[in-house]
Amino acid sequence: MGEDEKFSVTQAAIELPDMAPPKHVRGPELRSWTIGDATLRAISDGSMSLPFRVLAPREPSRDLAGLFGLDNVPARSSGELTHALIDKDGARILVDAGAGSGWQGGTGRVLRHMAANGIEPGSVTHVVLTHLHPDHAWGAIADGKLVYPNAQVFAGKTEVGFWTHPGLADRMSPAARPAVEGALRVLRGIGDRLVTVVEGDEIVPGLAVIETPGHTPGHVSLMLSDGPGLIVTGDALVNDRVSFERPDWQFGFDMDGEGAVVSRRRLLDLAAASGHLLMGYHWSWPGVGMAERQGGAFRFVPA
Repeated sequence: MGEDEKFSVTQAAIELPDMAPPKHVRGPELRSWTIGDATLRAISDGSMSLPFRVLAPREPSRDLAGLFGLDNVPARSSGELTHALIDKDGARILVDAGAGSGWQGGTGRVLRHMAANGIEPGSVTHVVLTHLHPDHAWGAIADGKLVYPNAQVFAGKTEVGFWTHPGLADRMSPAARPAVEGALRVLRGIGDRLVTVVEGDEIVPGLAVIETPGHTPGHVSLMLSDGPGLIVTGDALVNDRVSFERPDWQFGFDMDGEGAVVSRRRLLDLAAASGHLLMGYHWSWPGVGMAERQGGAFRFVPA
């Protein structure tokens, strides 16, 4: 790979505080699906901006551009922040809490979008944090208090252990330390409402945890067994082109790139074999579809 094709991603890039929001920021529209006895709704926390090269920093820029039918890699890419809101057996489960008010300007909008659709924060009974990165977890807390006051909050046992490990901030670059401080702030605010989970634990009957480490050490995904089934992937599959068509390409913000590849292929193999729907947090709106095998890789088929 030539020098001009290299792209470095540091731990500081977790923050992306100064990135301008994309020109189009997702509004309050909802999409809904019936999955067995459950209802899935996609609701947005807004849209973000990030360096395009972060999608595959180890690969030649010409290969990344070619995957998208481009001659050159643009400076930026926009991405969605799309929550799964699942109603099942009287429970209302929100997957991830969004960015809150302390991250990029185009994000932190899920509460206003819920309000526009008549959904009260107090109606959420369960919040599942796939991981504790800012764009997924910081929205759980505002002014030190739970945003979803009646909800239990679930996170991977390994994930909580990682972010609370003594001395973690000292091992991070100075610019990345706010991510650690933010994770700790969220965990303090959740307090005794926190439930840690491991592989196979159920959030509610029929909605089980899948451990998908790599993006972060304790990242988790969810599998709904109702009807045709659904896998909510969080950031285990971060892009609906690259993650499917080049599943072995490492994403720039994955803390363990090789581990993330293993988790990614596990989810894709499972979805392609089972016919389960998939939902991704940063995919093209509304982020729901299926994995179709294509040679040694896959193709995303929107629902």
